[in-house]
Amino acid sequence: EKYEDVAGQIDRIGLELDRHKDILRRDIAVLDDLHEQTKDSILNLDAYVQAGKKFVDDYRANELPKLKAAAEAK
Repeated sequence: EKYEDVAGQIDRIGLELDRHKDILRRDIAVLDDLHEQTKDSILNLDAYVQAGKKFVDDYRANELPKLKAAAEAK
């Protein structure tokens, strides 16, 4: 009878471990998806930052001197 109780406990623990293993697998899949989405977002943000820097450089090189010359001419 003692051994039957232990065997039952081992079976329950095994089932519980399998259930937790499935939950962990699902969590890992969700985290992997989130990681990919985050990487994509970072790449998109980097592209926007680079475009913003290019705009600022172009503005400083082209528009700002024109505005400065117009202001000094007044």
